[in-house]
Amino acid sequence: MNVNTTVRNLLVIAAAAGLVTVAGCGGNSGPPRFAASGRVSLDGQPLSNAEIVFEPRDSQGLVAVAPVANGEFRWTEETGPTAGDFNVRINPLAMDEDEALRMVSSGKRQRLELIAVPVAYQRPGQLEATVSSDGPNEFNFELTSRPKR
Repeated sequence: MNVNTTVRNLLVIAAAAGLVTVAGCGGNSGPPRFAASGRVSLDGQPLSNAEIVFEPRDSQGLVAVAPVANGEFRWTEETGPTAGDFNVRINPLAMDEDEALRMVSSGKRQRLELIAVPVAYQRPGQLEATVSSDGPNEFNFELTSRPKR
């Protein structure tokens, strides 16, 4: 390999590294997200082992997903929804495989908690929310075992 080829290869590598560095410094280029929080109950009891999903009703916003634990969920400004109108879904979380194996292999009888979020709440259309750029974005979803159709 001659000196010109080596220099050219080094320049190509340096240019590629520079492009990667510049591309990584763009920051958040999407629409602004907002902090939001709230509560979710099922038949008056705090819901756990679930996730809440805000799906924009238009194509402009971004989807936001947060875990629901002890009836509460929270998003930061980095992970929260964008401003606008959303369909809201509440999905039960399945038991982790490792956790299920530990329960079965322990030999002890243990009660499995069934998280029964009615299917109507797992589909868009039953719950809605509007996220404001002015805040505060606090939401309260009171689910029932027999949702209205």
